[in-house]
Amino acid sequence: MDICLSEAMKEGKQKEHVKMSADFSKQFLKNYDITKEEYEKIINCVDAHHGDVPFTCIEAEVCANADCYRFIAPVGVFTFLGVVAKREMGFLEQIEQAKMKLEEKHAILSLDRAKEELEPSYQMFTKLFDEVLEKN
Repeated sequence: MDICLSEAMKEGKQKEHVKMSADFSKQFLKNYDITKEEYEKIINCVDAHHGDVPFTCIEAEVCANADCYRFIAPVGVFTFLGVVAKREMGFLEQIEQAKMKLEEKHAILSLDRAKEELEPSYQMFTKLFDEVLEKN
């Protein structure tokens, strides 16, 4: 889903990484003998994983929820904080970025099981981020 994320970040086009990844996937899939249905499902998985495009298949919904799961689980939040720590920004801006990412991913969650499992982590990190931001 994020095959072009690194490239997009290097080019300062992070918000365009979904389109770049979908375009790459369309070209890549030309090399394989897959059905039209499989092709459309794969492209929908890439296009819809940030919630900006509707899911046209359960596979795309599962992929989007897995992407959210990967971030909202504690290891994902800590990994993200490690990534933003390397950027030229202050500590509070890093926390704001993590909070925005947490909110973004939480809003995309659509599967009941994923919501149920991730809610404690979401609540914990939201509370912690809010406390840090309120005190500073």
